[in-house]
Amino acid sequence: MAATFPPIVQTLAAPAVEVTSTGDLDYATLNASIGSFSYQMRNIYQYATNIDQLLQPLYLKKYNKFGDKNVKYLATTVDPYQFTSALSTPTTNFNYNFDGDNTFEPTLLPNVSLDFRIDIQEMSPTDLLTKGESNFGNLEFFEDYEIDF
Repeated sequence: MAATFPPIVQTLAAPAVEVTSTGDLDYATLNASIGSFSYQMRNIYQYATNIDQLLQPLYLKKYNKFGDKNVKYLATTVDPYQFTSALSTPTTNFNYNFDGDNTFEPTLLPNVSLDFRIDIQEMSPTDLLTKGESNFGNLEFFEDYEIDF
């Protein structure tokens, strides 16, 4: 027995997903500066209206110079007895930068409001040259360098 169901279209008064900034660096400026600067992610603070949202997977995807996608899964754990549905996760050990070759993909549950606060540090190409004794000093950038020719 076949049935036809008409689609239900909802128009929201506010956008379903919105990106805002509360600091000195707004989102449009951040997007425009990618390429000249990169932004190292140091910490992610999540606040949700439902504690189950904090247990949802958060994927940090980065493309290397060969076009291969490296996916890092940010595993979150929540104390089941905590009263606040908030979580702060340090990300300095991931060495994850917003540089235009990566994506930040959270999983959103329906009917949940989720707020991310991302602590970033602005990095310019000249920051690489200030490490070591001279401009050709010990640069950590070349430790995992892959030759592609």
